[in-house]
Amino acid sequence: LSDLTATIMDDCTELEHTFSHAVPQLIASLLSILLITIGMAFYDWALTLALFWVVPISLAVIVLSKRKLHKQNRTNYLNKREVTEQIQEGLDTIQEIKSYHQEAAYLNGLDEKINKYEHQLTRSELLGIAVNGSQSILKLGLASVIIVGASLVASGQTELFTYLIFMVIGSRIYIPINEVLNNLAALFYLDIRIDRMKEMEA
Repeated sequence: LSDLTATIMDDCTELEHTFSHAVPQLIASLLSILLITIGMAFYDWALTLALFWVVPISLAVIVLSKRKLHKQNRTNYLNKREVTEQIQEGLDTIQEIKSYHQEAAYLNGLDEKINKYEHQLTRSELLGIAVNGSQSILKLGLASVIIVGASLVASGQTELFTYLIFMVIGSRIYIPINEVLNNLAALFYLDIRIDRMKEMEA
C-alpha cells in the first residue's frame, strides 16, 4: 500500500516536474551554448578556445560520477520507502500495536529507519561535490581568458576591445552551462524512478 500511496505518487510528480522543467531547460541551454560557441569562434577562435576548454572537463566529471550517484540515489530511494512502509504499517495496525503494548518497539523501529535514511542522505550530499566540483572547474575558463587574452593583446594578435568583450561574456557564459550540469544530475536521479515504475508495471 505504501508503494501506491507514496512511491508511485511521488514518482509521477518527479517525472512530470523533470520532463516539464529540467529537460526543456537542458535542451535550451545546450543549444544556446552551441550557438554562442560557434559565434564567438568566428570572432576570435583562440579566446573562444581559452573560454570553453573547461566545458568538456566539467561534463566528464559529471558523467564519470554517474555510477556512484546512481548507487547512492537507489539506496536513498529504498531507505525512503522503508520509512514510508513503517509509517503505513503503524497506520494500518495501530489497534494491534496498542493492544499488545508495542508502541515503544514500533517507535524505536521507526526512529531507526529514519536515522538510517538521514545518515544515507548526508553521505549522498557529500557526493554533491561532483556537481559543485565540475562547476568550480568552469571558473578556470575565465582565468585562462585573462591570461591568454593579455598575451594576445601584448603581442598584437588581438585588439583590446575584443579582449574586453570576451572578459564580459566570460563572466556570464557559464550560467547556462551550470544549468546543464544541474539538470544532468537531476536526470541521473530520475533513472531510479523510471526503473521503479517499470517494476511496478511488470
